[in-house]
Amino acid sequence: MNTMRFILIALISLTLALSVTLGCGENKESEDVDLYLDAVASIINQASDVAIEVSALYNEAPHLPASEIISRASDYKQDYKDLLLELMVLETPTECSQLRQYNIDAFNYCQQELTEFMAAYSTGDMDRLIEAERYYDQANQALLLAATEWDRLRGD
Repeated sequence: MNTMRFILIALISLTLALSVTLGCGENKESEDVDLYLDAVASIINQASDVAIEVSALYNEAPHLPASEIISRASDYKQDYKDLLLELMVLETPTECSQLRQYNIDAFNYCQQELTEFMAAYSTGDMDRLIEAERYYDQANQALLLAATEWDRLRGD
């Protein structure tokens, strides 16, 4: 799962890079689009930082008490919630609406992953880690769709 986590981080970084350099659609002059992309770039950059912390927690979890795992995972889940709220309140140019939805989906799946991760350690039911991995895979899928949407918007 850690290899996939690094792929997720790479996809988030790719989405960030594309958002900054490419813009949405053909209308790069649009101030609204530029403002939106700047805001999204900031949010995605922060999400990348959270994803790195979550990855570290997965690595450290076998050596930590359950209470610390749950506390840290809860903090990271709140970070994702806060970032999702920031994304949701942005005024989104029409040509970027599908990209917005894919990013919202990814944030929701990341939160669900952490919910299952916390459940595994709070109940001792390590089968919940399988559910966490499923949500993680769905987050990756949403990010792949977001990257594809960037390509479509770019005209590739």
